[in-house]
Amino acid sequence: MTIEGDVREYLLWMKVHNYAATTVDNRDRYLGYLLVFLKRSGITNSNQVTHELLKDYQAEVFLHRKTNGEPLSFGTQVQRLVRSSPAEWCSSASP
Repeated sequence: MTIEGDVREYLLWMKVHNYAATTVDNRDRYLGYLLVFLKRSGITNSNQVTHELLKDYQAEVFLHRKTNGEPLSFGTQVQRLVRSSPAEWCSSASP
C-alpha cells in the first residue's frame, strides 16, 4: 500500500476510535506536510521511512519560515513532528 493509503487508514482508525473531528482534521493537515516532504524525498511506502529521514524532516520543520520570514513557533514545530508520526512509522524507523 502507498504511504497515502496508510495515512487514510490511520485517519479512519482515529475516526472509528472516536477521536474528535478537529483532532482528525489537524492530524490530516500535519500528515499532509510530512507527505509532501516524503514525496520530495522519493518515498512512496511507509516501510521506506527511516530514522534518518525523520531527522531530516525535523530539521526542515525547524528551518521552515512563515510568509513573514519568522520561524515556526516551538509549539507549532512540536505539533508538526509529534502529530505527524504514526507509531508504526516511528517504531520501524528506530535507530
